[in-house]
Amino acid sequence: HYIKSILKPYCELRNIKISRENVVANGRIDLSFVYLNYTVCLEVKKGDHQDIESALKTQLTEYMKGERTNYGIYMVLWYKNNQGYDSPAKYKRLKSLLENIEVPDNNLIYNIQGIDCNRPISPSKIKNKR
Repeated sequence: HYIKSILKPYCELRNIKISRENVVANGRIDLSFVYLNYTVCLEVKKGDHQDIESALKTQLTEYMKGERTNYGIYMVLWYKNNQGYDSPAKYKRLKSLLENIEVPDNNLIYNIQGIDCNRPISPSKIKNKR
C-alpha cells in the first residue's frame, strides 16, 4: 500500500496506470504499471525473504509472462543494521545480496533495485574515529 501511495501521484501526472496485486500466473504481482502499450511488473521482497535469491527467476518471470510483458523490476528492501536486526545472516551488505540474485537467461528485461530502509544515523550520533 505504501509504495503505491507514494508512486500514484507521480504516475497519474504521466498517465501511467498503476495497479496493485493483480492476480497473474497463480499469484499476485505486487504492482504493475501500464503506459501506452508497455507494461512493467514490480515484485517487492524484504531482504530476509527465504526465497530472495530465486524469486525473481520463479515469481517475477511468471508474472511477466502472465502480463505478456518483457519488463520487470525486482525491488529488495534492506533492513539489516547494527542495532539488532541481523537478517539476512548470509549477507553483510545489500550490494552483496543484489549480486547473488538469480537472473534467468531469457529475452526478458529485469531491473534489480535495492532500497536501504534503515534510518540514517545522525552526525551527532556517529562516534569520532580519530
